Amino acid sequence: TETMSIYRLHSSGVWSSKKEDEINHELLECIEIYDKFTDNIFHEEFMEHKQRISARILVNGPNKALKSPKIKRIKKIVKEIKEFMPPIIAWVFKLLIPPKIWSKIIGK
Repeated sequence: TETMSIYRLHSSGVWSSKKEDEINHELLECIEIYDKFTDNIFHEEFMEHKQRISARILVNGPNKALKSPKIKRIKKIVKEIKEFMPPIIAWVFKLLIPPKIWSKIIGK
């Protein structure tokens, strides 16, 4: 017998409509199930893939936070008052807020 796979990719699919974060968490669960199902034959490969997905989750976390409504509101306020803000206040903000986040807030 020959093993065949069928992949159906379309925009209205259940998997396609999920958010990336949700997909990554489900993949982590599936890896555990597949590892047991294959009697740990591919354990090392599954663990490597699990590490890559976990890293993706960690990297996407801050980006997700930067897109929150609160951050959007802060960005709007900063843009409106940026011209009138004394340099000392901007300097204090730069000390308190990590550079990557600060550049996202001011829109650079």
